[in-house]
Amino acid sequence: PESHLDLVLVFDGSNTFTTTYQAFDPSRNNAEELITKLRYRDRISILQFGAPGSFQATVGLPGTNGDVAAINGAIAYVRAMTPNGSTDLTGALGRVDQLVGSSTLGVKAAVLFSDAETTDPAGALNAAATLASRKVRLYTLGFAGSGGQSLSSTMANTTGGAYYLTSNTTISLALK
Repeated sequence: PESHLDLVLVFDGSNTFTTTYQAFDPSRNNAEELITKLRYRDRISILQFGAPGSFQATVGLPGTNGDVAAINGAIAYVRAMTPNGSTDLTGALGRVDQLVGSSTLGVKAAVLFSDAETTDPAGALNAAATLASRKVRLYTLGFAGSGGQSLSSTMANTTGGAYYLTSNTTISLALK
């Protein structure tokens, strides 16, 4: 049977992620690169901690001009995001479950662009366990000196994903 990717890109808009690690803009840039690598009938979802909306679309065939509306829409959504100060990692992981937890597309994965410095680490671990039970793999980034390194690693291990220690300038290397 055909298998497709159901991918969620999750963005931390907190002050720490944006200012201390200067990772918000590099994360957006690297997300654009990931989006352009999606295949026909893959699905992309994008959300940001604490933001009320999200983007979700299935990649279609290119139009007569060669553009793929879902890819262009996803890139436009990412480019329009701004830091919002939220640290609600648990809520964001719950939204990942809502978006792809019951998906039957094939491989279900989420890339967490975050330092994982949250006020509710126990809630985040519970949310990761729920994602694992739904076979959603979580790929996380860690930043040297971040208090969220251990949490990022544990969440990735819990879901069968992977953890990457990176700096704001090597995010793209970690995601290739």
